Amino acid sequence: MDIPNPIVIRSKRKTISLEVKTDASLIIRAPLFVSEEKIYNLFRQKKSWIERTVKKMLYRKNEIPRKMFSEGEDFFFLGKAYCLHVSENGQDEMRIEGDSLVVSRKYLDNPRPVFLQWYFRQAAKVFHERVLWFSSSARVACRSIRISQGRTKWGSCAGQGNLAFNWRLVMAPLHIIDYVVAHEVAHIHERNHSRRFWKKVSELFPEYEVCKKWLRDNGHRLNI
Repeated sequence: MDIPNPIVIRSKRKTISLEVKTDASLIIRAPLFVSEEKIYNLFRQKKSWIERTVKKMLYRKNEIPRKMFSEGEDFFFLGKAYCLHVSENGQDEMRIEGDSLVVSRKYLDNPRPVFLQWYFRQAAKVFHERVLWFSSSARVACRSIRISQGRTKWGSCAGQGNLAFNWRLVMAPLHIIDYVVAHEVAHIHERNHSRRFWKKVSELFPEYEVCKKWLRDNGHRLNI
């Protein structure tokens, strides 16, 4: 099978790592001054693992049926499935009503942008609330919160407390969201993945390992 061209990210790290993301892209993280030859040798040594993992990620990507945005279809929000109900009222805004996600038929000519906009709005509310909670617990200041459309990252921390979170996470249960928020808030303290960093994550969110595994196993399902 064809292996995707790797994205090489260099930083002040000490070791080289390989990662196949949920979209089957390949990320190689390497120290600033490591040679291209050394990166290639690792790539060659791990070729069988890369092929297996890319194949698994492509299978996961293709096992989720494409949304049709039709009556009765399930859409997830905060870990719960809501049944889509198409309203004939042309003035209706998209909203949750009981166990239903209600949308006006007038939006269904081009539904995906409308759904994305709704999810972005909900994500902004949820993440602002959870970041406020965890940054207060960690006694750090968050400068800004941005909702992103990235396909390879659930969250990121740039500068001194500029956080970004993937909109797709708002489909996950709240404790999964809390893990990602705790992870990024911890990065305000530690801009790496050292033992001190994971100790900080554990202090903020002790169950982080279970949630980290849940995202690895189920993150590909969080999409429309």
